[in-house]
Amino acid sequence: MRTIAEALAKRPQLSLTIKPAYSPGADGPALQSIAARRAVLTRAGIKLEPGESPGPLDFGNARIQKAIEAQFVDQFGLPAARDLRAGLAKRPATRATGESIAANTPIGESSTPADVPPTENAKPAETPVAEDPTPAEGPSAEGSKAPASRAASLAAIRAARAMSERLIEGVSVSETELAELGRRRGSAIAEELKAAGKVESARVTTVDPHTVEATRGPVVTDLDLAVAK
Repeated sequence: MRTIAEALAKRPQLSLTIKPAYSPGADGPALQSIAARRAVLTRAGIKLEPGESPGPLDFGNARIQKAIEAQFVDQFGLPAARDLRAGLAKRPATRATGESIAANTPIGESSTPADVPPTENAKPAETPVAEDPTPAEGPSAEGSKAPASRAASLAAIRAARAMSERLIEGVSVSETELAELGRRRGSAIAEELKAAGKVESARVTTVDPHTVEATRGPVVTDLDLAVAK
């Protein structure tokens, strides 16, 4: 970006056209995930600043588990929550279905909000699943109760993860929201260029965003340099 800004600064005859893009296939799921995670954190009483990323959800945290379930019941009903738990109880736990308490890390997210309580506070779920096949790394203070406790905690984590996935799928993202995301991308690039190279606003034009077919990875914004007319 700085290279383009320097080129514009050195060559006053050049102008730049920013052609922002958005992808329903890549941006849609990302916006769904952000909206669902933001709703869960709000339900958990965690306040986010305007524009602040909600970060990934810690499925091993009791406060987050309760917020996810409350949001799920509101949207899909209590019978759906019971059916989901019953279905999970019939399947053995594996790393693919949430054996660890690793957070859900959506596109572009890598940190957990600082005000989320530590994962040690995880509360066992009501419906246990098969015992965690991974042996403990050290002696347990609970003795023989440790396997049952681990299984119950795992059940809560699996349920929270599965409910979270359903909540994300249930978020509706409109074409207007996708286009607005594209416009924000274009504006951000324009501001960065102007700040980096002190380029006059008249030489930088941002056109309306267009749709691309990307399904994963970054959505590319085209930058066209041309001789100003």
